[in-house]
Amino acid sequence: MTLIECLSAVSASHVQKRGAGYVDRVRDMLGGISGVSAEVRGSEDYEVSLRRGDEALLVSCTCPYFFDRAEVCKHIWAVALVATPRGWLSDLPHHLGVVVDVDGAFDDAFDELPSIPAPRAFTPARPAPHRPAPWETVLASVMPVPHVPAVGILPGAELLYVIVAPIQATLLQLPLHLERRERKRDGTWGKPQPTRLTAEMIDALPDPEDRWALSLLHAHSPYGAMAWAPAYPTTLPIGDSSLKRPLVELILPRLCATGRVRLRQAPVNMLPLTRSDVDVPLTWDDGPPWRFRLSVTGRRETDYRVEGVLVRDDQRLPLARCALLMDGLVVVDGVAARCEMAGGARWIAQLRSRDEVTIPGGVHRGLREAIVRSGVQDVDLPDDLAWERRTVVPRPRLIVGPPGRYNGACPLVLEFEYE
Repeated sequence: MTLIECLSAVSASHVQKRGAGYVDRVRDMLGGISGVSAEVRGSEDYEVSLRRGDEALLVSCTCPYFFDRAEVCKHIWAVALVATPRGWLSDLPHHLGVVVDVDGAFDDAFDELPSIPAPRAFTPARPAPHRPAPWETVLASVMPVPHVPAVGILPGAELLYVIVAPIQATLLQLPLHLERRERKRDGTWGKPQPTRLTAEMIDALPDPEDRWALSLLHAHSPYGAMAWAPAYPTTLPIGDSSLKRPLVELILPRLCATGRVRLRQAPVNMLPLTRSDVDVPLTWDDGPPWRFRLSVTGRRETDYRVEGVLVRDDQRLPLARCALLMDGLVVVDGVAARCEMAGGARWIAQLRSRDEVTIPGGVHRGLREAIVRSGVQDVDLPDDLAWERRTVVPRPRLIVGPPGRYNGACPLVLEFEYE
């Protein structure tokens, strides 16, 4: 195999892409079938050494990246791109490994290299700079790079999407927690565990639904990416998300269809809860959305009773039956469905834990004002609380007062008349 094939298996893709841009900075090359030495110009001049040993290819560079990480750097890759077309360090055995020499253990070994003449265009005293032809740069840049994707979950394992919330929660955003579970030796599922996934592992997940959902939630970056730019790996962990209504309506139906969405609830003082034995699997109801309706009964001479329900066609759903409720989502008895709060979010927050609220008839004006100003859209009212909406055009009137005693200025008063 060639020098590039030998190094590609142990060098990161972003290192290879950046190294391709350094081929025109390689200077003072000496090499042959057993070794190559060169100088690469960067922020400083770095010395690169490649030498074939009995069982491994020994590589070394004086740049900080090489010493800090003990990995193949862009300078080593640039030297390999220039050396391979010249036939240096060619016909390497396929079993040959790569050893990084951080401590310079074989620096002196190059003193024993046989003096191999450089190409005629170079002189040993002051070799002329080698500039690769355009076709060399193109071929080196488009050469496929072997890439072993990071494995997020083991074969046979699966991801779980867990909604962790208080009992009878009314939420503004949906908390979605990501977990994984694996099968035991007897074939049963083990206890769910944290995933420890990173964004770069998303493309390697075996389930297409997982790749689709997690790409929407996490595979984004504040930095622009170009086809020619080096791709730096993203190692930040993913796992918890807070979904607003548009993402809930887009993602949750497809995730529920996988059978891997769970609802995990507990009293507020026990959250966050990690017990998976209380999980409730969720299915998706793809029917019309439930809609909140405020109902007021009674009369002024007695008391008013205020209650809230969710309605859909001829069905009525008490708020107390809802395990979880937010604008866009309601969960009842393990079934998730769409929901429209219809401007009644404040009423829902007050009525969730009560069947109804009793309000004295003497405060009917305050009750009417509260209903109007809350913005709730669907209301059933008794006749003595009903109101009529009118659209009127006010008529402005400007009143000019008498001149002042000292400065003679006339005060102006603007009024509006309504019919």
